[in-house]
Amino acid sequence: MEEEIRKREEEIRKKKDKIRKVEKETMEREEEIRIREEEIRKKTEEDKIREEEIRKREEEIRKRKEEDKIREIEIRKEETKVSSLLCVELKRIVTDTVEKKIPGKCIEELLGNFQRTKYGLIVKIMEDLACKENFQSFASYLRDAKQFSLGWLATYVNEKMFFERGESGLSRYEEIARSYIGTTLRCVSESVTFATNQTQKSMPLWIDTFCDRVSAEIAVPRRSLRHVENRKVGDLKNLQKIILDQLDREVEKYLMGLFSEKTSSSPTWVNAKVPEQVLDRIWGCPENCPFCKEPCADTTKSHFSSSSRPHMCVQHRPEGVIGYAWHTGGTLGGVSVKERQLLYQSCNFLVQSSARFSCFGRECEDHGEGTKEDEPGIIWHKYTEYKTCMKGWDIAPDPTNGVSKYWMWFMVKYQKQLTERHEKELPNIPESWGSVTREDALMDLRKFHN
Repeated sequence: MEEEIRKREEEIRKKKDKIRKVEKETMEREEEIRIREEEIRKKTEEDKIREEEIRKREEEIRKRKEEDKIREIEIRKEETKVSSLLCVELKRIVTDTVEKKIPGKCIEELLGNFQRTKYGLIVKIMEDLACKENFQSFASYLRDAKQFSLGWLATYVNEKMFFERGESGLSRYEEIARSYIGTTLRCVSESVTFATNQTQKSMPLWIDTFCDRVSAEIAVPRRSLRHVENRKVGDLKNLQKIILDQLDREVEKYLMGLFSEKTSSSPTWVNAKVPEQVLDRIWGCPENCPFCKEPCADTTKSHFSSSSRPHMCVQHRPEGVIGYAWHTGGTLGGVSVKERQLLYQSCNFLVQSSARFSCFGRECEDHGEGTKEDEPGIIWHKYTEYKTCMKGWDIAPDPTNGVSKYWMWFMVKYQKQLTERHEKELPNIPESWGSVTREDALMDLRKFHN
């Protein structure tokens, strides 16, 4: 019995031991689970921390990128602003340069139209007068050839430079302007590229290099670009690209339009009176023949005073075209003349004839050699002795009265208007003059010129 009790107790003890062992193992497993859970919790916490750090770093990177982008935009805006400021100044300088160059080119071309001679201009004017057949215009030319030539040139210049159109459909003024614009802008573009290749960091140095290089074509004062030298330019290569783009798209278009507008609506010259300059270059001597008022052909203003080279005319006019008439009737070279009858004889014929002229209305250097008539204050001279009172002139004598066909045609066509204008009698014009046509007159005029 006791043995059985002992055995059961032993079994109970063993069961308890086994239970305790199980409990211990359970506790150990629970502890392990707890430890693992703690480790998981810590790892999760660490992951969260790492995720937060990653998020923060990403946010910082995003912000830096955003800031960099903003800075890049600001830099590009500044570069665009600098380019605009430069181009505004360059537009002004190029405009001034082209406006100053155009007159010189126009003057040279216009001078070429007149073969760079005074008589070439006179021939053009006389051709135009003959074609238009307006007596009042003739009268204005005969009264003051130089002053008339200036007004005629003003019209001629505008027609040739502004209103006539070439094969391009443009006026000559616009063609010249476009040529200068193209040449000048090419130099500007090349200078921008050159300056950028030479220096890619310093804006002041870039300006120095650009101004020096572009001076081959135009003068760009450094002070005119001073307002941009301290601007922040991050990339001169990009500035170059922007400038070249603006020059190509905006500046050239602006300049072409500007000079096109001048051509179509306001044909004016800037700081250069082209008609006056053309006339001044070829007119030369301001003297006119004291008898027929034909301009001296010499293109040197002071040729007589400086070298004693006398005044001469390519062809003298019949004196009647400016209103000179016979003071008394009589006979000259076998031809009868009447009082107050307009002269059809030229100066060349008269200086070898027996005719006389009065000093009235003429510049006379020697009144003392004249013959006084009844009219008080009027002194008469022999034509053959004209050099005694008009010493600066040399008029070749011509006994045939070889008047140019141009003035033959003129006197026949306008003899009535001449008599009415000057209140004189009709001239006794040779019958042969009546057969001279305008075409004959123009052909003879050109023969004299050539």
